[in-house]
Amino acid sequence: MVRNFQDRSEALYGTFSSRTRAQSALRTLADEHRLCCAQLGLETVGAGRPCFGYQVKRCDGVCVGDMPLAVHTERVRQALATLRLETWPYEGPIAVEERSADTSEVDYHVIDRWQYLGTVTSRDALDAFVDTLPAVTGFDPDIYRLLGRRLAALRQASDTVVYDVTGAQSAAVEDGIPTSVRGKAALLAVLPLSRPAFRLSPLDPPVPAPDKPSAALLRRRRPRPEDPAQYRLPFDAQ
Repeated sequence: MVRNFQDRSEALYGTFSSRTRAQSALRTLADEHRLCCAQLGLETVGAGRPCFGYQVKRCDGVCVGDMPLAVHTERVRQALATLRLETWPYEGPIAVEERSADTSEVDYHVIDRWQYLGTVTSRDALDAFVDTLPAVTGFDPDIYRLLGRRLAALRQASDTVVYDVTGAQSAAVEDGIPTSVRGKAALLAVLPLSRPAFRLSPLDPPVPAPDKPSAALLRRRRPRPEDPAQYRLPFDAQ
């Protein structure tokens, strides 16, 4: 859905599954902040004609010149700020450690730049998984919606928080993230990870070995031995 998310996150707003839902969110913001639906591209009106919101007293009139366009644009920016997507808040991948209330079960969910990479059930398996982390191929809006607020809560609580996963159980299963706890409270913690340096991603094609030069090419590249006779002058002794 979204590529190069880290480079464009300041210009991206909301995670909508369809154009209709995105337009519905814009209409809600227009009603709450008295914005003009014509200026937002949600209505088509003639030049100088009022939008429907102005006629029912829900628009402050930028469409008819009652409000300066610059003021309306700033109001739109402030309204959209509530939908702005958050940039990945960590330097690299993380493992969300999920323990049951009695600490008898534990899962490590590995995530990088809002993309789910896999789950392991032990620290040894986590260390081995980090050595072969797959490359991040794009922004996953489902993971963003599922984990955005939870990760924010973890950061505010010194990276450890007790979270009730009962309500999130179905969403986690649907999005392919197994949940070790069923209907209980779980202790969540964030473990920063580091990708191995100077290693090609498993998705990158291998670099082919250079072709061995032919014998003819080697002969052309090898300098010929010089003949000392070519430097003799006629009066030099033989």
